[in-house]
Amino acid sequence: APTFTPDGRLLQVEYASTAAELSTPIVALQVDNETLVLVTLKSTTTPQNRIIVLPTRGNGKNKGSYASHVCIAMSGVLADSISLIQVGLRDASEQYKQFHAPTTVFQLATSMANACQSHCFGGGIRPYGCSLLTCGFT
Repeated sequence: APTFTPDGRLLQVEYASTAAELSTPIVALQVDNETLVLVTLKSTTTPQNRIIVLPTRGNGKNKGSYASHVCIAMSGVLADSISLIQVGLRDASEQYKQFHAPTTVFQLATSMANACQSHCFGGGIRPYGCSLLTCGFT
């Protein structure tokens, strides 16, 4: 259950916000109508990539994909970022099985945002300490 301070603050929310703020920054730069550049700093102490391209379903014959071509840049607690991305991929997989159509970038971002909202407000569980920048490309 969430614990409030005597002045009404919820420290779990402040800790999660601080974790995202102190992490590596993400910059998205739109060069023109067809080019978007994502940039983040690579830390020498952490070997993880903070920008990932989500895999598409199928082989070279492109039998379809769960999600459109999506790139996600992560900042904050890596485990929280991966957890949210897994929720988005699960929802994209379910939609593909039901409708045989790939999930759009907007639907994927909405799915992750809904999971984030219900996670921290639905049961008093701590909020996610991450920020995700979701981009689509062709």
